[in-house]
Parts: sequence; structure tokens; C-alpha cells
Amino acid sequence: MWLKTRPGEFGLGTTMKAPHAAITAGLMLAACAQSAIAQEFEPYESRTPQIHDGQGGERKTVNGVDFWMRGEPPRRYQFLGSITDERHKTGLWGLISMAGFEKDIAKTCKDAGGDAVILDTMSDEVTAVTTDSFGSGNVTVSGAGNSASGSGNWFGGGIASPVKHQHARFLVIKYLPDAPPAGAAPAGGAAQPAPPVTPAANP
Repeated sequence: MWLKTRPGEFGLGTTMKAPHAAITAGLMLAACAQSAIAQEFEPYESRTPQIHDGQGGERKTVNGVDFWMRGEPPRRYQFLGSITDERHKTGLWGLISMAGFEKDIAKTCKDAGGDAVILDTMSDEVTAVTTDSFGSGNVTVSGAGNSASGSGNWFGGGIASPVKHQHARFLVIKYLPDAPPAGAAPAGGAAQPAPPVTPAANP
């Protein structure tokens, strides 16, 4: 299929392939959707690592990264930092940006050296309201000679739609091996000897 264009239109010649036009439109949509996303990783810094023992929760995995949407992993983990994400949620741009939401979070988690994320907060904010209006009408006029009469009616309305942005914050964590029981031999070493027992003195 070919689209006919005027010379110089779109900066091309006299014809343009439809697939090329579709690719160009797709790239423009993707660029606009990407501009509607704001994401940032903030590392956590402290003198000692923040290590926790999780008790369990609800998990799903996206691109090799565990998403703990409720609770936390039932194991030891280290807190590395947090991801804040804000993106457009409604309309065409919203559909495109939300389609890559979890994949974007997973990529940022991996880039930060994490194995999983824990959902901290997620909420929607209405930033504007758009209105789609519609209407209909008709007019009838009749006349004879120098006189005329007419009648008409009109009605209209509108649909208000909220414009939403999603705000989310995830904690980035790294899994750690379970701590050995007290008194157990460390990995690659011998068990620690028991302390000597001092005999009781004779009365």
C-alpha cells in the first residue's frame, strides 16, 4: 500500500510507504509515553548494612525480579535503597506507559544490584479533568410570499473524565543467606570448641 503525498510533504518525495509511516507514528507515541514517566533510584547509606529477617508475604516475579506486593520475603535480606516512580495513567499515553510499569521497575532494581522489590506505597492522583462535549439540533423553516415561520430545537451534553497520575515507591532489597545457628561452625571452618568446665571446689 502506498500513500500519495504532495512534493516535499513530510520532507519526502512524492510517495511514502505506509509501513514507514506506521513506524514513524509508533516511535512518536513511544517518545511521548516515555516523557510521561519520571523514575528515580535513591541508594540507602549507613555505617552498618540494614539487614532484616522477613516473615513472608505475597510474591510475583517479573523479568527475574521478585515483587513483594504484600509483606516481605521469608528470609534475610539487605535494604539497598528505594525506587520512586510517577507516570501518566489515563488515555493513550497512560496505556503505553503503564504497559511497561513493572518491567521498568525490574530493570532499575537489577541496575541497583537488587534481587527483589517490596511495595511501600502506591496511589493515584487526579491532576486534571477533561470534558468531551456533544450536541445535536435541527431547524425547520417554511414560508410563502413575504412571510416565513420556523421552529428549532437543540440539546447537548458532556462527559467529564479525570486525568490520573500514578505514584509508587518500592524498596530495593538483596537476598542474603540464612544466618548459621548459634555455636554452628562457620562455612569452611571447624566448630568452635566448648569453653572449659571448671570443677567445683571441694567443701
